[in-house]
Amino acid sequence: MKINVLRIECELYLNSFPGRSNLAPNTGINGCITEFLEGKFDDNNEALDIITKMVSYRNTLTKRATELLTLADIPKPNGLDCADFDFETFRRSQACRNKEAKYEHAFRQVARFDTGFFPRPDKEEGRPFVKPVQYVAAALTLDDNTGSSEQIVAAVQRIELCMYIASSFLGHY
Repeated sequence: MKINVLRIECELYLNSFPGRSNLAPNTGINGCITEFLEGKFDDNNEALDIITKMVSYRNTLTKRATELLTLADIPKPNGLDCADFDFETFRRSQACRNKEAKYEHAFRQVARFDTGFFPRPDKEEGRPFVKPVQYVAAALTLDDNTGSSEQIVAAVQRIELCMYIASSFLGHY
């Protein structure tokens, strides 16, 4: 990836509300990306390769989260793609606080399929990225069609089915 394209990908990532930099999965990547954008690694091909892999992994999962909701016909939370969704603001919102138990159940259900929906990173891609799971759980929390535990489970299974169909017939996922 050329350095200017990598800068754009890094800016997209940092502007996608990836979570606080002091969270364990973000401590390494957010700092590296910030230093890269300040020009620190411009002549370090090894560091650039590592940053490319880490940011590509996270940006790919962010896009996948939005695509999965679209394929499964589940409304995006607040009408936003995953890249535009601020999970921290959502968690502080009254809408989330009113449905805390529903969110926790949705999060557990999505997390059960986490590795299928959002593959774990290899050692070069960094630490696991939880925001896509949070995003899908938020969508299920805010969706009026998932009012019961059974409906949440059915929605997660629908996402899984749509992902399977997409991988079988479209060749991705």
